[in-house]
Amino acid sequence: MFLLIVALAVVSYVPYWFLRRQQRQRELALIVDKRRHEREASKKLVLKSASLLASSRRDVITSWSFQQLKDELQSGGVSCVDVLRAYQWKAIEAHEATNCVAMFIKEAEQWALDWDRKAEAKNFVKPPFFGIPISLKECVPKLLPRKDGFIEFWNCFPGQCATWFNYAGLRVVTNLLKEDGQD
Repeated sequence: MFLLIVALAVVSYVPYWFLRRQQRQRELALIVDKRRHEREASKKLVLKSASLLASSRRDVITSWSFQQLKDELQSGGVSCVDVLRAYQWKAIEAHEATNCVAMFIKEAEQWALDWDRKAEAKNFVKPPFFGIPISLKECVPKLLPRKDGFIEFWNCFPGQCATWFNYAGLRVVTNLLKEDGQD
């Protein structure tokens, strides 16, 4: 009798489980589609901005070594916005070949403009990494969605930079870079 009750419970639960699973798969497919559209919109926005920089200038900037780039930024030979646009263009090229970009940081151009404005002040001392472009995992900057590799976390926004990366020191590195001209 007990086995009959267990068998009936299992048989009645299986269709419920199957329907819930199908519903969750549809929900996740919608989330993936939404993120895909957001990424494409982000890419189009960056492509529009990056194309404002002449290709010859872009090629010159991206051909510089790290030290040359740093020296040019420190001397004012190139602006933070130009460097950002050049490297965003390169990121788009890399993404086309490898599908490596999750999302472009929308605020990056505004941050670069802010640093260029600060650099115009005569008493402004440029930090060591002033204007150097970096690539971050999309979950590191504050208030950008984190995923941790799972679509379930697509809409989780951390309250501060990389709180779950404290063990690796990434939070410290991210904050130092922001203080040293990577804001």
